[in-house]
Amino acid sequence: MIEILVIEDNQGDFVLIKEMLADVSDEFSFNLHWAESFSKGLEIVGERHIDIVMLDLTLPDAKGLDAYYSFRAVAPRTPVVVVSGLKDPAMAKEAVQAGAQDFLAKEALTGPLLQRSLSYAIERFEIRNRMENSLEQVERAAKTRGEMLVNLTNEIHSPLFSIIRAAEHGLTDNLSDSTKEDLITVKDSAQTLLALFNDIIDFTKIDAGGLSLNRVDFKFRDFLNEIVSIIGERAKHKDISISVKVDQQVPDALRGDIERLSQVLRNFISNFISHAQYGGEIEVEASVEEQKEKYCDIHFAVVLKSADIPLEKQKLIFESFAQADASSARKYGSMGLGLAVSARLVELMSGRAWVESDSEVGNSGFHFTSRFNYQSS
Repeated sequence: MIEILVIEDNQGDFVLIKEMLADVSDEFSFNLHWAESFSKGLEIVGERHIDIVMLDLTLPDAKGLDAYYSFRAVAPRTPVVVVSGLKDPAMAKEAVQAGAQDFLAKEALTGPLLQRSLSYAIERFEIRNRMENSLEQVERAAKTRGEMLVNLTNEIHSPLFSIIRAAEHGLTDNLSDSTKEDLITVKDSAQTLLALFNDIIDFTKIDAGGLSLNRVDFKFRDFLNEIVSIIGERAKHKDISISVKVDQQVPDALRGDIERLSQVLRNFISNFISHAQYGGEIEVEASVEEQKEKYCDIHFAVVLKSADIPLEKQKLIFESFAQADASSARKYGSMGLGLAVSARLVELMSGRAWVESDSEVGNSGFHFTSRFNYQSS
């Protein structure tokens, strides 16, 4: 038995609807309720279960689509079929786009039309509710998994920091070369794990839309040189040189999120350090992509000399958890999560990331753009 509420100030129209539905009662079992005003309709919905509402848009206390929006705000879980004597295709379209299950013109009403419209409206509304409930369950499950993952990652931070500190303290001049090499390996491995877990946290936050930028004023050239200097310590173990080249047109006094910019640069440089042969060469370049009155887009390039990434593998590099092939992790370092996070961070900084490879020269490069504001004077 379907409980139908007709909110209609014209009693004659209500009686006509009642007679039309009576004609199809053999196929359509229902109880019909009438409210002569919008406020009375809300009162009935609050007092008893109603399966569907037929809502007129010319009520004395609620007119036009305001009536629909007001009803939807009070009773979001009740399907609504708008019934109106107004001949307004634009209003009909807007009502349906706003969530009404149907828009029926009074002059065209018939019993079979009402029966089909009400039955389909309830069915569609129930399907939508099931889909919304399923989506909410998926979102809750994803949020729970994300929270568990972040908590787990935070628990792992402390022992990793302890391993790194212990390895650093153990590196003294009195150690044999083999022991030093072992401690360096332990330290580098712990730092790699730490970076991986940080990437997991960031990826989870980005996926949930919970990562925001923290913009600060900084000196561009000093920042870039400092990043290269810090990461260059790791490169020394493989006798890899890292050079910096900044175009003179790049402004120096900028405002942006240097923590995220540093993370992207470190990810790209670290991947190339893992891949480079002993005695390799990495260049970090910066140039102006576009300059506007309030901001500047800078093009960064991290280029590894004499290392070609085949074209068919370039397309996979920034995909989450993807490797170019089964040997890519060994050959290029981790090209899964870290680079996927970098690409998403670049998007947050109003830029894009891509990879280029010159097979003739043998150079490979990670490229990205990022937007920075000028410092206020």
